[in-house]
Amino acid sequence: MKSTKWLLFWVMILMVLLLPDVIYAEANVPLKVTYIENTTPAKMRVGNQTLIKLKIMNTGSEVWNKDEYFISYHWLATDGSPVMYEGPRIKLKHDVIPGTDIQTDIRIVPPAKEGAYILQWDMVHEGVTWFSKISKDNTDQYQVTVVKNNVRTFWFILFGILLLSYFFILKKISK
Repeated sequence: MKSTKWLLFWVMILMVLLLPDVIYAEANVPLKVTYIENTTPAKMRVGNQTLIKLKIMNTGSEVWNKDEYFISYHWLATDGSPVMYEGPRIKLKHDVIPGTDIQTDIRIVPPAKEGAYILQWDMVHEGVTWFSKISKDNTDQYQVTVVKNNVRTFWFILFGILLLSYFFILKKISK
């Protein structure tokens, strides 16, 4: 009984001595991003580019060098499986030091097939790692429904109306 008390005593002493280092390590994560604002729409059209404004903050301890760090995204199925994992790299306008934010406009193209998807924003330290591989807290996800592009349908209808009008006018003129 006495040895159990001593064991607990030494375990508590070690915890008190080691706990500040664990807390500091959590607060001093080198690669961390916080997504502040973005205009990801709930619906996009197949084949159409969508302009999205994105504002992110460097909440890690490393400087994001504009030539090594990029904003990117992944398209996932609703079950989380990748549809398009390697999204294009969006270059940062300038280096981003810890505690500062950056805003950028990004043009994205949805998957070519209609359906429900997840757009997952992510940062990448090129040639090193995706931020999402370090922590899922480093991503921002949005449910997006991709719908058929109705532009062709509109032009076919307009062409049909013009063609019918032309024949109607020719018929009236020939009378």
